[in-house]
Amino acid sequence: VSSVSNTGLPSSRQRVTATRLRGVIESWDGVNGWVRPHQPVPNLGAHKGQLFCLHAQDVLPSGVELPSGCEVTFFVYRGSAGFGAESCIAYKSTQLGPANTRAVTGTSRGGGGDLYGPRWEPSWPETWRESGPDLPRKRVTETALCGEVVEWSGQHGWIQPEEALEHPLAKRRRGRIYVHGRDVQSKEAPEVGALVLFQVYADSSGLGAEEVFASA
Repeated sequence: VSSVSNTGLPSSRQRVTATRLRGVIESWDGVNGWVRPHQPVPNLGAHKGQLFCLHAQDVLPSGVELPSGCEVTFFVYRGSAGFGAESCIAYKSTQLGPANTRAVTGTSRGGGGDLYGPRWEPSWPETWRESGPDLPRKRVTETALCGEVVEWSGQHGWIQPEEALEHPLAKRRRGRIYVHGRDVQSKEAPEVGALVLFQVYADSSGLGAEEVFASA
């Protein structure tokens, strides 16, 4: 059994990419597979940076199936057996485009509209300052996003997503996403600097994170 370092990664590994890469699953048998980045990863010596092994333990959330052709984001690590992909999550555009730029076509869980249902526009005034975890919510993502906890105080904090959301409320709070302790799926509050996976909802105070899990 591999030991784990104080970074949360197996001690035999060293992460070699500072940010997530985007790629596609070349093959997957439920336990092991291969990921091809959209752009070759430079500076990996003899490895050409074009194909990385992926193990089930490196897929987030745990147990998610990644069929061939699935778009993903991931980090690259160097291990005793070579280079591989870790902290791999399915990627789907979870961003709602600017108003009047996307046609409303097809069907969805809401019975109409685009992939995420009919576009939802907030109707409350900007001066409304009601906040808290008990306000009515509307989910605006279908797959998890990744981000960094940049602030935590008491029972709540803020997450900076790795990719900016295009949403009517996303310009508030410098793009940061509010998170309350109730929505963190662990007994302990996340540490500042921790990477997390989360879904995004909208309520009358802005955008918030729910179903928040540690990313690695």
